[in-house]
Amino acid sequence: MNITSFNTLNVDYCSPPIPNKIDKIPLIKLLQTTESKQIQYQACYIVADFLITKCASLDDAQIVRNGYFTELIQIGAAQCADAHLQRSYTFFQGITANKIKINQTMYFSDVIKGQVNRDGDCTGETFRTDKYEWDNVLVQAKYKILLSEGMATANSRDNVIILPTGTRLKLSDGYGIDSHKGEIIWKHNQQENCNTNDYDTLYEGPATLITSIQSYNSTTEIQTILVESDKIAFALRKMGMDYACHIPVFRTEHPRLFILTDQANIHFFHTKPISTYNTDLMAYINTKFVYIQTFTSFHHFNVFRFSYKTM
Repeated sequence: MNITSFNTLNVDYCSPPIPNKIDKIPLIKLLQTTESKQIQYQACYIVADFLITKCASLDDAQIVRNGYFTELIQIGAAQCADAHLQRSYTFFQGITANKIKINQTMYFSDVIKGQVNRDGDCTGETFRTDKYEWDNVLVQAKYKILLSEGMATANSRDNVIILPTGTRLKLSDGYGIDSHKGEIIWKHNQQENCNTNDYDTLYEGPATLITSIQSYNSTTEIQTILVESDKIAFALRKMGMDYACHIPVFRTEHPRLFILTDQANIHFFHTKPISTYNTDLMAYINTKFVYIQTFTSFHHFNVFRFSYKTM
């Protein structure tokens, strides 16, 4: 057990605290970046079935060794986007699939190596893959192509996009492979594709700007936005300038919270119901502590000032 004594008769001189500068702001908006939202994706699923036979009459056609296999054709992000734009795709053998319908599987087949006429006469050619090579063969290919579109859930905090199939891909990559839908492409640029749905308005109303200096020898100002009402109370520090949809805003100690004070653009972001997926109260628990710190220091200063004047 520790016992400490102190003298209440003689108190050493202490300098009064530096008064805070208090300014009233008629209207602010507290913005939160939307953590989860729905974005559009495009998919390209192209599969080829190859049948390789020795060049002979139709009655005597024999499949060669390893002459039947299925191959998933990867065309890359650029060609996948172009296939969706043009609604067509040209295979590497020169076969073109035109008038492709979105979200509908289509089939195309052709002889890609060798020639055969109506009488059954065959002319074979050499065909190579990554693993095998055949001479004097007839190669028939059956293509299955599916260009699909849909909506996926993008989570900016975890940098992940979740497809309807359950596949999780890195959001910032803009490209990935899904075992069911093939190659997946999407666009996600917070500034270029920015709209009001990318931000939630958590608060709209008046606020107080408190500017304080820690000591007389310090030139660093600490600015805190304080809101007190019968329904809500919070305090956030202004950490620097940033942009939300190309509109200047102030960063806070929370990476997803921004303060909009520019009266010319104050009505750009509309107040709307907030999805439960984007509500994370525990992430903002420090805001309560900042409020308590600011509130307590402010009232302690008033008590000290009153006591100092009456001495």
